[in-house]
Amino acid sequence: RLGQIGTQVQAELTAEQTAINNAAKALDAQKGALDQGSFDKQAADLQLRANAYQRKAQLRDREMQATQQKALGRVGQELDPVIRTAYQQSKCSMLLQRDALVLANPAMDITGAVVTGLNAKITQFAFDREHLDQPAPAAQSGK
Repeated sequence: RLGQIGTQVQAELTAEQTAINNAAKALDAQKGALDQGSFDKQAADLQLRANAYQRKAQLRDREMQATQQKALGRVGQELDPVIRTAYQQSKCSMLLQRDALVLANPAMDITGAVVTGLNAKITQFAFDREHLDQPAPAAQSGK
């Protein structure tokens, strides 16, 4: 789902960037036909559009990060009891993250049980892109 949302965001940004690039090319082609004041005004307007685009691209990047964090948070929430169950069933006395291990007994690896348990609990869930450019609900209601 994150890939789909990322593709949608990229399509939105690419369309806007293409429009700005086309406008810049058109303005450059008209440079000799426009008086300096008109050219400067159009160039300034185009720069405003480009700056707005940059802010929008940065916002969409933050939204994608927030969306990913929220989705991973949901997976983590679902994963926690599954890990706890697998840990207890394997009679583990300590649980370490794989990247913290130097040497481990493969019989104590609960990864397979955790993946199976999580897959039994959820295989997918719906979520949409987080929108950071919308006012907070309290602001919308005038509070």
